[in-house]
Amino acid sequence: MSLFAPPNPREICILTNFRSVVLSGLLSVTALNATMGQDLKDFCPMEAPESQPKVIANPSKQQLGYFKPAITGFGQYFRVLFVFAEFEGNTYQSASWPLNSLPTWAGDLVDPNPDAYRPLTLSKFWDVMSMGQFDFIGDVYPALVTVKSETYYQTNGFNFTESNRDVLKKLDNDISLDWTRYDKWRYNTTTQAFEFGTDGIIDMIYIIYRNSQIGPKQEPGWFTSQSAIVYPENIWINRGNFAGIASLGKGPFSMTYLTDNYRTVNFDFGYEGSGITIRNGINYSSAFGIMELLAHEFGHYLLGSGHPENSFAIMSNYPELRNLQLNSLERERLGYISFQSIYQYNGQLFPLTDAVTTGNVLKVAVPGQTDFLIIENHLRKSPFDQIDRGGLGLDPNSTRGKGVYVFKISDSFLINSSSVLLKNADGSFNWGWAGDTYIGTAKVPLLEKLSVNRDGAFGDRNFNDFKYNINDTYGWAPFHVKNPLTKEWELTWACLGDEKDAYTLSGIKMMTPWSNPNSKAGGFETFSFEITNQNADVTSIKTWVYQKDALALPPSQPQLLKVSIENWNPKLTWSANIEPDLSGYKIYKSVTNGAAPLTWSLVTTVPKTASSYLDESVSVTSETQNQKIFYQVKAVDNTGLLSVASNFDWLFYNMEMQKVSDSNGNEQDLITRFSIENAYPNPFNPATTIGFSIPEQGAVNWQVYDTQGKLIFSAPEKVYPAGHHQVFFDGKHLSSGMYFIKMRYHSQIKTIKLLLAK
Repeated sequence: MSLFAPPNPREICILTNFRSVVLSGLLSVTALNATMGQDLKDFCPMEAPESQPKVIANPSKQQLGYFKPAITGFGQYFRVLFVFAEFEGNTYQSASWPLNSLPTWAGDLVDPNPDAYRPLTLSKFWDVMSMGQFDFIGDVYPALVTVKSETYYQTNGFNFTESNRDVLKKLDNDISLDWTRYDKWRYNTTTQAFEFGTDGIIDMIYIIYRNSQIGPKQEPGWFTSQSAIVYPENIWINRGNFAGIASLGKGPFSMTYLTDNYRTVNFDFGYEGSGITIRNGINYSSAFGIMELLAHEFGHYLLGSGHPENSFAIMSNYPELRNLQLNSLERERLGYISFQSIYQYNGQLFPLTDAVTTGNVLKVAVPGQTDFLIIENHLRKSPFDQIDRGGLGLDPNSTRGKGVYVFKISDSFLINSSSVLLKNADGSFNWGWAGDTYIGTAKVPLLEKLSVNRDGAFGDRNFNDFKYNINDTYGWAPFHVKNPLTKEWELTWACLGDEKDAYTLSGIKMMTPWSNPNSKAGGFETFSFEITNQNADVTSIKTWVYQKDALALPPSQPQLLKVSIENWNPKLTWSANIEPDLSGYKIYKSVTNGAAPLTWSLVTTVPKTASSYLDESVSVTSETQNQKIFYQVKAVDNTGLLSVASNFDWLFYNMEMQKVSDSNGNEQDLITRFSIENAYPNPFNPATTIGFSIPEQGAVNWQVYDTQGKLIFSAPEKVYPAGHHQVFFDGKHLSSGMYFIKMRYHSQIKTIKLLLAK
């Protein structure tokens, strides 16, 4: 069948209906095979499908599609035309989209026939998301369409409406293009339902431009969905431009185009809207990579014009939060899945299969409340499940981050106004700003966890919340945190997942009213669950709705463990647990050559009122050594049940510094060499303390220099006795930045870095 020839209704019906008939139970596979050689008139009537329009019941404007159909019935499909365009005179090179050519991945984008779907196409995406209820098919126009230069449109005051109109004119000159292939659906204003039938309006066209490169930021009025916003040069995200938009135009020229086949192309967004515009297709190296954007823009036609808050959803305004697949709330609103609700179950076991491929999702709700929890098991059975991709980008073969994910849903009546917040298994916190760093000219914050926020959702995948708290100075995507093993600031993409966000049998396996995060939603905070079994196909969780039942579970994980130096001893502090049956905490330590510990030894047990511990059996400094001493904490309840271990923290460890006995049997610190410790605090504002040790009495002097080698401060030389000492430096008259302290003892010189962050 020719790509642009009118479809044979009988061919379409045969391709569409075999699966539907088998799955409906009307015909067995054996009987279907036998039928292959027979007359198929019982299954495929000779009339064109559009001659028998089928009304789809639409109980709400979101379910089954807001502005386009989201479910196709027996013998139906939704066909889309994909067009690739380039501006005249463009010279930008790209291996994935060569000049004057279609992108290398154009043929992988969509499938032309229902039910004949390749694994990674947009057709297969909608097939998986809809649980087989939506046949989204399409054609790729076989030639690149070249329009006038960007400069032409910009200097004439045009926007993408005019360039799209020129694309359509080029297409209309191709007599082999049959526009009627893309007019198969109409909206019935009386029934408020979509019908499979013609209305003279093209259903959907994607126009994907190779790239738009006018200026470092697009000028207002050209290729923008709104007037360009003027940001300082250090902004990470320029919001003045769209990556894609669910329309073919805007403004007074945003009306219609009439094809030679007497089909109208409607440029606006709405029931009769005909298209989507993608601005920079050159940014994507594969069809799988651009799929997230294409699905998002079509999602506007199905779910409305808004972007839900913080959402781990295909409709999120932030690509980092889309994770490719539709989330369960979107799928439920479109009629693709139904939630399994939990109300008064106590100790009941729920076997959860893979949420994406089976639609098995738990809803924890309270009558009369609008907020609720959703519990999803992500076993990464589908390549479209990209819930934990980290900084590795989209990877259809990845199985990272398998586990149970919990979302808090607020204000969920309309999908485009709801808030979908991930309750990270590794905790929610109040975060603080610790200075800035740069990626090129883009300023990004240094962030640290300040305190536990059990009821919030400020995990390391929700940093747009933090950004808004500091007046939108930063873009959302990457941020810096300290590497727990090196304590160095590192760029992280934990906002895309770090394999710690899911509840797993071997990690954090339970949520209670006292855990971080807790189970609160809509004022309801008595719900608890625990993972009891996990394999390749099923994760079983046991649920309770009374606090007395949750008390039979182990305590939750202690959090925010930090180890500092106090009087040359390690001092541990942590955020206290709040379980009413808490008994105390067990302290563990381990010494390694710097690697993360594999084994731990018990140091002591402290009472439940403690949230700190000073280990006086160990002497330490912050000077770099070839060994480290690590600590972690576990909570213990009145029955002896232990929590999962806290995060670890460490200090440098020197065997030569540990306490030894003198001739009288008294313990004393053994110092064998000159050493200088890192300052504390560091970064500091405005003052810090620097510790040092000398093995024998001697003169010590120290100076402070800036990064250009200029002397900022010089302390007078002073004679110190052997032992540990501290000096104090006040930088209140200095500007923020990096400084160096150089300390001299006899002929030895030691230098450390200081970061002043005002």
